[in-house]
Amino acid sequence: MTSILVSSAPAESTRITRLPKSTSRTFDSQSLPGGGLCWIVPYSKPAQRPRPVFERPVKLEDIEPTESNIVRLARLRELLYSVGRSSILCDDISDDQQNIPNWSVFSSQLIRKENKTEASTIAYNPIIMSKPTDYSTIYTTLLRAKEVATSLGQSHIPVVFDMGLLTKALEIDWSQDKKLQGVIPVEGGMHLLMSVFAGIGHLYGDAGLKQLLIDSGTYAPATVNNILLGKDFDRALTAFKLVDEALYNRLLINFDAWCAKNNKNMASEVRMMLSDFRSMPTDTYAESLDRFVDTLSNYLTPYLEEFREEGRNLSSTFSLWDDYLAKVSTPLKLLIASTRSPNWTVYQHAKLQLMPLLFASNRTTYARYMTVQWLQMNMLPQDVKEGFLEGFYTAKLSSGTFNNVWLEYALEATQNKDLKGSGGKVGLTLRENALARWFLARPISSRYSAVFHDSIHATSKPDDKKHNNDSNSKRNQYDKAVMSMTNIFDGNFIDPFDVTKTPEQLINFATGAHANEDVELSMKNCLTKGCELFESFVTEGLVEKSDGTEAPEKDFYSPMPRSKIKSMSDMNSKPSHKKQKAKLINGTVMFQCLLAINTYKKVPSERVFAFENTAVPMSMFTDDGKMIKTRKSDFMKKLEELLPESQTMTSDPLVVIFDGMALVQILPAPSELANFKSMASAFHSYALRKARESSSHV
Repeated sequence: MTSILVSSAPAESTRITRLPKSTSRTFDSQSLPGGGLCWIVPYSKPAQRPRPVFERPVKLEDIEPTESNIVRLARLRELLYSVGRSSILCDDISDDQQNIPNWSVFSSQLIRKENKTEASTIAYNPIIMSKPTDYSTIYTTLLRAKEVATSLGQSHIPVVFDMGLLTKALEIDWSQDKKLQGVIPVEGGMHLLMSVFAGIGHLYGDAGLKQLLIDSGTYAPATVNNILLGKDFDRALTAFKLVDEALYNRLLINFDAWCAKNNKNMASEVRMMLSDFRSMPTDTYAESLDRFVDTLSNYLTPYLEEFREEGRNLSSTFSLWDDYLAKVSTPLKLLIASTRSPNWTVYQHAKLQLMPLLFASNRTTYARYMTVQWLQMNMLPQDVKEGFLEGFYTAKLSSGTFNNVWLEYALEATQNKDLKGSGGKVGLTLRENALARWFLARPISSRYSAVFHDSIHATSKPDDKKHNNDSNSKRNQYDKAVMSMTNIFDGNFIDPFDVTKTPEQLINFATGAHANEDVELSMKNCLTKGCELFESFVTEGLVEKSDGTEAPEKDFYSPMPRSKIKSMSDMNSKPSHKKQKAKLINGTVMFQCLLAINTYKKVPSERVFAFENTAVPMSMFTDDGKMIKTRKSDFMKKLEELLPESQTMTSDPLVVIFDGMALVQILPAPSELANFKSMASAFHSYALRKARESSSHV
């Protein structure tokens, strides 16, 4: 199990002392200081699973969202970005001229100079050679964290886990209150986002989101599948920002048309503000931010809310995607932004806003434990709360602005990357002593390597004044993707926010497929249903009785009810095996189809009946519709059965048949062939040479 220590204080350039040379010529992994690499403290599970522990009784009012001025300002910043990038309400900016940078660069320009921080100091902890998911391994890690806090003179130390380990770490912490006093298990923001991405894919993927990402040419189908399953994290971060901007563009385009149709004359202050915003230098955004958001709040937001309310009443499709923008996409961007530029208040608010999505998409483990985590994070000790308010719940891998990362992301990008990269543990896993020696030396050798690189300035240090996405190539790539997604609605896709053309019923805006009544009602109220499940879980599983003497109604670990939300993917479910088979063997229907084919094509009936009435031969598939797996050796045996027992070999054959895979294996090693073109040329040359030698056809 790997772990790191992260400090907000910048590292000082200190000289590392030389390690003493060992006198022993052998290495024993069990006779090391501290008990060895495999030494762990055994953990005994209690007879009953411990309940969550809170500093004060939980009330239902604790989860009621309250929008503070800080959160309101963060939301208006996102609206300012969307309106500024949409090129509406400004005649001197054309659609293909984009002066506002992409989201990351724009957000980085809003950070004032006095709020910029240096890179964090990251130290590698000794690696524990034990299964990470084992309770004893997690218990040992928590005890080591407690020792670190004590040696540093800290009364509390937060320890970040991914959800698979956090569930066990919390149970250990709840049952070992005295031994682990001051140790605070915390969820990892990166894995939380991955669960949110999977929830979005579950609810909205087949409503048009998947086709939007693929048909716009932005991502390949396999990549989109991984994004909507919450697997491809880095690409998903960009993908959902692109989707948000494209959908907001369509919303604002239709809002502009609605204002013109209904004589909603926008105040001149809005047009002047947008004109100034789009023409001013990016490094002056922070100075005029307050004026910009006040203008939006006073003059544009009331009309926009009126348009959204009218559209929600007219179209279920409008209502679905407006809910997505307001209750999913915007909190998602706030969660990312409050990590890149730490803001604990906004971070907590964004997590609370995304809780209904976790319940609605049946992300039960995250829904259960994130509820507890959110409540516990609102009851932190004062010194920990002050540290989180200063942004110490994130790590900073390099200098610059708007580039903080989640703590478990820092672990993946530092220690785990070193373990799996060049010089990693590949090839050592079957040699116990070599693997133990490597585990022991790797944290130290990595530190030596980092100091060496810093001493010779080998590592490229980014420009503190620019974001790493602030380059012409990355700007053009981002703008091109946004333009492609936005303009696709002018072609084959149906604009979900165009109330003059979009049907009243819920549809897939990519294919035009209509949802049935059950799916439409379920999808329209999916986030409302998630909110109800969220409140029910807190009320029944965490809130104590009014007198405070009785436990909650339900056990915390009791099974959570499913949301039973029917998404548009349920309409694509395949019929059962029996119904499908009955339909295929319907003789009357098949006979009528064959007669119709015969009448149209005017061919003999014997020839028509010689073929199956299917698009592809049914012999290639099993009864449940899966393609039958075959082997080339079976095909060879069938060919051999067709050959006569006695064969006459000729010295001058007419045809030469090559086994393609065998030919590829005959060719030189791949390292000698620079690319696929070289391999294809070698393949072609070999086949032609052999054919010329036998004067035959290939």
